[in-house]
Amino acid sequence: MKTARFSIFFLIFFTPLAFGTKAPWSYGIMEGMIGAGLFFFALAVIKNQVQTIEVPALVPLLIFLVYILFQVVPLPPGVVKFLSPHAYAIHSRAYELFDAQGWMTLSIHPQSTVFQFFRYASYTAFYLLTIQVLKEKGALQSIALSIAAYGGLLALSSILQLYLTEDMALWFWYTPENSMVMGPYSNHNHYAGLMEMIFPLVLGLFFFYRPRIGETSFIRGIIEILNQEKANIHILIGASALLVIVSIFVSLSRGAIISTCLALSVFSFLLVRRKTNRRNSLLIIGVIMAVALAMGWFGWDQVFERFAKMKNPEGVLYNTRLEFWKDSFQIIKDFFLTGAGFGGFVHIYPPYKSLIDNRVLNYAHNDYIQLLVEGGIIGFSIIAVFMAVFFFKSFKAFSKRRDALCVYLYMGSITGMVSILFHSFTDFNLHIGANGLWFAFLAGLAVSAANTNIRGQHSPTRLVSVEGIFNRRVFTGVSMGFVVAVALFLVSHLGGAFYLAHIKDKEITSQTSEAELDAIQSIARTASAFDPLLSPSRYFEAVAAIRKNNMDQAELLFRTAIHLAPLNSWYLMRFGRFAARNGQAEKAETAFSLAVQYRPTLPAYTLQYGTWLLSTDRIDQGLALLKTTLELDDEYSDTVIRTLLVANVDHERILTAIPRAPGPMFAYADFLYTVGRQSQGQEIYREMLAILGELDNPKISNYWRVYRFFIRQKNIKDAMAALEKAETAIPGYPEFKIELGDLYRRQGILFKAREKYEQALYVDPNNKKARQRLEKMDSQSTEG
Repeated sequence: MKTARFSIFFLIFFTPLAFGTKAPWSYGIMEGMIGAGLFFFALAVIKNQVQTIEVPALVPLLIFLVYILFQVVPLPPGVVKFLSPHAYAIHSRAYELFDAQGWMTLSIHPQSTVFQFFRYASYTAFYLLTIQVLKEKGALQSIALSIAAYGGLLALSSILQLYLTEDMALWFWYTPENSMVMGPYSNHNHYAGLMEMIFPLVLGLFFFYRPRIGETSFIRGIIEILNQEKANIHILIGASALLVIVSIFVSLSRGAIISTCLALSVFSFLLVRRKTNRRNSLLIIGVIMAVALAMGWFGWDQVFERFAKMKNPEGVLYNTRLEFWKDSFQIIKDFFLTGAGFGGFVHIYPPYKSLIDNRVLNYAHNDYIQLLVEGGIIGFSIIAVFMAVFFFKSFKAFSKRRDALCVYLYMGSITGMVSILFHSFTDFNLHIGANGLWFAFLAGLAVSAANTNIRGQHSPTRLVSVEGIFNRRVFTGVSMGFVVAVALFLVSHLGGAFYLAHIKDKEITSQTSEAELDAIQSIARTASAFDPLLSPSRYFEAVAAIRKNNMDQAELLFRTAIHLAPLNSWYLMRFGRFAARNGQAEKAETAFSLAVQYRPTLPAYTLQYGTWLLSTDRIDQGLALLKTTLELDDEYSDTVIRTLLVANVDHERILTAIPRAPGPMFAYADFLYTVGRQSQGQEIYREMLAILGELDNPKISNYWRVYRFFIRQKNIKDAMAALEKAETAIPGYPEFKIELGDLYRRQGILFKAREKYEQALYVDPNNKKARQRLEKMDSQSTEG
């Protein structure tokens, strides 16, 4: 029993400090410790040292876990087609690519779904364990006080870290660029998500330890409070609560700030509903004032500026999350019943992505939308039933309580849960290991607080004991089964990840030696043996087999890798090149086509497919794809132009394949000039002036590029035309006017030169260059 209790204490404090528990090693520790806690509790049950008690809403959670497993069970194609036509289509294309048939899963990425099963199973076990272990007043009070101390210290450390370090989590770990670090988290929203769950719990304790005083004067009341034993604890807990909520505001997480304010409203509502002491209302007002004063010291400006960024330049509320959600709704429509498989969002989102960038979106930034994407309406409904049963049963028990500790702990726990549920509309906190665990913990704590007997009744809890030897055996059997399953999963998952880490960054080229290829294949096989659902190990083994000229083995390995990850465009593109090399044109085209279909916003795939189409003399199709490549990213301009020239595409058709955009047009014009086709290059530069005029926000550098090109050709007429166009397009930029004035002056058109210099000074009265030129002209005029 002590070991089970230790595991709860350890995990709620360790998981946030493990950088939020996002890496395999921290997940492994979390799941292993939950398994260990459940194992020792089950041993105590077997020895009749403790009694198991009823766990509210456990049945929906168990059904949910069974449903996740169902998503990875291979089913006949007809069944999958009936339940999820789009999942069937994805798996069928992978099978058809290799002229094969077979059973398939509802999940589009089984390995991710298995991982999510054990994550959710661990949360369920932690919820169960919390209720079984924290059923006595002493345990509840000690863990609540520990959380108050922990929250205050973590908040203080995080605030100091924010102002004293740069891009460092937990004072020593450097985070990726563009991270908004706060405390041990690389994402400020997730730190704030943890703190908004801790804050109401600490606030509840603050109310519980409030010293009681009679009707007296203000001064006497203060003296009376300070003379009470509870006063010191009350002040310390109040300081902790203040630090926690201030750290939420300082983190600048808009979702957390709004959620915390809403949570305070819920807490106040519960206070009013329970008709507690009227001084509690004054205490709430005091808390709000204290927060306002504390944030005044840190500066409210930064908070207001953060919220101001929610508007776009036109003053309309906008956030890229809206685009993510709009795309996700199309996925929900296509996978409405059973979803794409838990953990599958990162794999299913790219084919639906509308924003053109290289970002990989792992989460929907809305936990409810992601639940619908991955679990469909079935998974969403099961969780909705769990939440409804949980809140109904726990609130019903809470309504009958009169014990202050239980009342305030329940209010704090429920309010913390409600806060993160609010925040989940705009973020993915519940997909962060530590925050998901804390949510499960608060649920268990709320049940315990609502049912724990305080005044020494014969039973420490009002929850019903699980009687009968059969029920006890079922409980211990399921618990031990979970422990064994977690142990096997951790060995499999961590073993596969460990061996894959040795080869995942290796680049296999024609220069790779035979010995290195053998070593890569050996390591890849070991990784696959540990984790049979690991697709990258099959891919690396396939590439090594190609280099060893073992084509049959390579094709079999590609087949396995693509069946395990049918939406992986990189595997499909690499297999397409493999098939093209081996004369399998039909397979190559299917693979290239699927790669583009599944990652339509990545130019590398459209470039590869377009290049292959040109090699098969399908010029129009190839040109269309290469044009798409440049529309996605003009950094590919030189590569596309070389590809077109190697394919002997004529000048007129090349122009149809190049978008009317500065990058590609400049690249082609410069190429033409370097190979001696100056007239064609000049024609494109002249056309560029018209193209730049069509743009809403033309770049200054593009106009300078056209101007300098014509100056190098000593083509003053076109150079002046370029500057005149530039001046018209960007009238507030004085340098164009000064340069145009210089051209007029060199040609002896002095009144025009003066006019341009004066216009430059009108735009920028402090422009030294324009003033110096006017002074020089005046002095020359005087001398003349």
